[in-house]
Amino acid sequence: MTNNSKSDEWKEIKINARKQRTRYGISSSGRVCSFREKITECKVLKGTMVNGYPALKIKVGTTDHQFYIHKLVAEYFVQKAEKIRRL
Repeated sequence: MTNNSKSDEWKEIKINARKQRTRYGISSSGRVCSFREKITECKVLKGTMVNGYPALKIKVGTTDHQFYIHKLVAEYFVQKAEKIRRL
């Protein structure tokens, strides 16, 4: 399955793991996918629920990583407000 939606923007999720063959992406609408080389040829994942929130659980080697989907969308797609100087 590929991510055919033209309205979605996809970005790769950065995971601090050296021996990771499978890579993961997040879309601007909150969908997650796995891919090896091209993010345009990825498989959309279902994810899981943790404490009532959609989440992505990934095991890299012996380390487990858990990401909340809404936090990933905010991190990769929401513009951060400029810092205001305090006088």
